Amino acid sequence: PKTSNFVKIKSAESLEINNLMKGKGLERSLRQHVNPLRRRFQIPISVREGYFREHYADVGLPFHVDIGCAKGRFLLEMATKYPEINFLGIEIREPLVEQANHWKSALGLRNVHFMSANVNVNLDAILSAYPPHLLSMVSIQYPDPHYKRRNHKRRTVTKELVDVIAKHLNRESGKIFVQSDVLEVASEMRMLISDNSHFQLIHEDNEEWLAENPLQVHTERELSCLGRNLPVYRCLFRFSEQLYLSNGDEFIHGQSNERLE
Repeated sequence: PKTSNFVKIKSAESLEINNLMKGKGLERSLRQHVNPLRRRFQIPISVREGYFREHYADVGLPFHVDIGCAKGRFLLEMATKYPEINFLGIEIREPLVEQANHWKSALGLRNVHFMSANVNVNLDAILSAYPPHLLSMVSIQYPDPHYKRRNHKRRTVTKELVDVIAKHLNRESGKIFVQSDVLEVASEMRMLISDNSHFQLIHEDNEEWLAENPLQVHTERELSCLGRNLPVYRCLFRFSEQLYLSNGDEFIHGQSNERLE
């Protein structure tokens, strides 16, 4: 589950983003581990009508959501590389979101935005506010492992979260990409997604873990792991071609009875 072209990966990084973020972090330190079960993180948020039209130049574009985006470095790079896609980073630590939105404004990007939210409480509301059928990708990368057994209930990926993603993901081309440097966490994410009948693992030659990152853009954590020659465990899933019934709309073999706008 490693990659061997680390030098190539480093050379492909965006110099503009590197220069913007270098030495421009938050002045105060932030807790690396947050308890998402604390009362203040359990309060549902409301996403007002037209919210995404205020933050994207075109809300008719395919939508990629990155859960637990941290500083947003990955999405800033993705938004620069893929202007034909809208990106949303969701991060529970609000100061990181404020900083990431400052950086995206400085870069003049109108196809990326960052929100502060607990996805285990608010993901359905957030995805419901974006035009339907356009969610093409959800990525979950290096979520907090919450190592202690008593804290496993704090982990990001749950059966309920996977169900919400299945509800909103595009039936024809939707995918989920997950990765971690902790085998236990990666295995648990793979199991929870595989247990949902709407998702199918898509690895060539039946490989257990993807050797390369299919998105070809790497998070800071991933670059750190690769630079130290540490293993990375990756999985890619697609929405399976089977009967799916949601909100009265019938989907068979990835086709909707409603025309996609």
